[in-house]
Amino acid sequence: MRERIFVGLLLLSCWFTCPALAQGQSGHHWNPVDVTGSWYVDGMRPDQPPAFIGTSPNSRRGEGLFLTNEQGTTGAGRLDQGNRSLTATWNGRTVTARLNRDTLDWGESRWTRLRILGLYFDDESGATLEIVPDERGFLYLRPTDAGGPQRGRGGRGPRPAPIRLLAEDVFSFQGQKAMLVQERGRSGRLVWNDGRTWTGPIWLQGQWMFNGQYCEIRQEGRAVQFQNENGDVSEGLINGPNQVIANGWNLTGKLSPNRTHIRWRNPTNDVWERITLPGQ
Repeated sequence: MRERIFVGLLLLSCWFTCPALAQGQSGHHWNPVDVTGSWYVDGMRPDQPPAFIGTSPNSRRGEGLFLTNEQGTTGAGRLDQGNRSLTATWNGRTVTARLNRDTLDWGESRWTRLRILGLYFDDESGATLEIVPDERGFLYLRPTDAGGPQRGRGGRGPRPAPIRLLAEDVFSFQGQKAMLVQERGRSGRLVWNDGRTWTGPIWLQGQWMFNGQYCEIRQEGRAVQFQNENGDVSEGLINGPNQVIANGWNLTGKLSPNRTHIRWRNPTNDVWERITLPGQ
């Protein structure tokens, strides 16, 4: 189960060896689609964990997937060559789900990739917090800082505590309810029933592309690691809802409103584009 959370936090899936790094490894065919992470199951109860898709550290991209549903049943799966479906085997039974952007339609049920996971900025206090899964797959909220999660520290603000998932984008936390509101092409915000708002979530983990070549970002809290198309790595951080800093490259980047692009402030204004799932 520790492998499950490791995969989830270093994606969330993920997670992850960068395709740019692996291009020099013979025998590896990297697939740009990444389905690892936590998924909301239609009709699941608040006391159940989200479904989860993970991968073994040395498996090929799209292969060697393991899936755990909201009831804790685990199966093995793989993506098809066209990245349009996922086939899994549960208790000896093989089933196929149609992949359409952020949903997996199994026929009898539907999974939707959780959008509430990631980093948030409290609009009133400026504090940073994140929603992540624990080793059992349940979600919890914890404070964080530029160095990563705050563990065992004093101070004001929410302590690490579990949340109850009430719907795909709605949860309760310590007696309060929150809903994720997102507009097409714009950044999201978390709205609490007491009037508070948080900007986010910011989740940059995963595969990106620059000039047709793969890049990758790893994220834990505000701390991030960038890997460019040449395999060069830089430590960095998320410096607010709209900016990232790559310390090793002495570069800052501006996030697009929907956080699918990073425009780097270098002489050529290079732009990284996030790889998205196929669909209509």
